[in-house]
Amino acid sequence: MKQLLLQWTTLMWLMLLPLPMEAAKRFDEIQLGMTQQEVRALVGKPDLTRMDRSVMQWEYQWQKVPLIGDVYITTVDFVNGRVTACNTFLRPDNTAMMPTPAYPQPYPPQPYIDDMMCDEDFNTLYRYVKGETFDDNRLKLLTVGCLGNCFSCAQCQRMLAIYTFDDDRLKALRIMAPHIIDRQNALTLVALFSFDSNKAAAARLLGVPWN
Repeated sequence: MKQLLLQWTTLMWLMLLPLPMEAAKRFDEIQLGMTQQEVRALVGKPDLTRMDRSVMQWEYQWQKVPLIGDVYITTVDFVNGRVTACNTFLRPDNTAMMPTPAYPQPYPPQPYIDDMMCDEDFNTLYRYVKGETFDDNRLKLLTVGCLGNCFSCAQCQRMLAIYTFDDDRLKALRIMAPHIIDRQNALTLVALFSFDSNKAAAARLLGVPWN
């Protein structure tokens, strides 16, 4: 009788656990530009929340195989209430999920206004990018130039103006968007695009609303 009761209790407990791959599937469905309400409806309430200047970060800890599997961390960043970044990685120490600390430190840290590339360095990068004949080479140079650097919307606007066509501007914006520090001015970048579909795509990359 005791053994039957134990088996029944274990079965009921297992039924309450999330399906092993369901969490990973839901996190894969998070898209740039989603609202906090949409993310919460998709993956539930975050385990941790952090605020760093204009960026709100939600953190989730989950396992593909409950209780015994590797521990994964997914961070979702919001600016103006919309998703600007979503990253999933294996927990560094790969230990079992522990109670959250009282004052968790954000990772990765968000850029501060003081991290913006100075005008002199930006002008140098701008000349190199503009001096390239082929757009593919321009994008490669821009990618390297963005490493470890942040930009204002005004700098980004100037860089995007190098490109003639919306498709190329979107590619450049996709590279620069995660490095923009004054997203409250992001609509000035959306206005650079000619077609409504491209304006909407730019708004999603920047995490700002667009009708």
